Amino acid sequence: MPEPEFSWRPFLAIVVVVILLVGAGIYALSVTVNKPVPAPGNPTVVEGDNVSVNYIGTFGSGINEGKVFDTSLLSVARNNATYPKALSFGFRGVSGYVPLDAHVGPQSYTPFTSLITGFWQALIGMREGQTKVVTIPPALAYGPANQSLIQTLPLVQELPMLYTYTPAAFGT
Repeated sequence: MPEPEFSWRPFLAIVVVVILLVGAGIYALSVTVNKPVPAPGNPTVVEGDNVSVNYIGTFGSGINEGKVFDTSLLSVARNNATYPKALSFGFRGVSGYVPLDAHVGPQSYTPFTSLITGFWQALIGMREGQTKVVTIPPALAYGPANQSLIQTLPLVQELPMLYTYTPAAFGT
């Protein structure tokens, strides 16, 4: 049986559409602060802190409403029944799910990750171990959708779902 030609075009089209849709949605994040910068007592997060957070990012509107687009929690990444995934979700492997070390503020001059404005603003005032659900409007994330960039692309190639090989053909 001849080997089918592979084309990245359909996959790239999906990636482009997914990226555009991510910019169009409202995001809901479940955020748990794991360890703010050490200070006496039980400090609250303030702008300029570097923190470690677990999060679950879900779409707040559109066809993917309520579906997970990203998370730092392996248990969420593996659980499709309780946490259905958006098409943009990509499993990162077991070791890819760790708390996010992030800078709380508009820019990061540290080795910590910079966050979208709505995310770091939601962290301000939280305490270690606290969990909260926040909704981030597009203006505090990646901006409103640009309808001129959203397009429907034709299917370039159909990929068969199943091949049957004989033992002899499999070994070659």
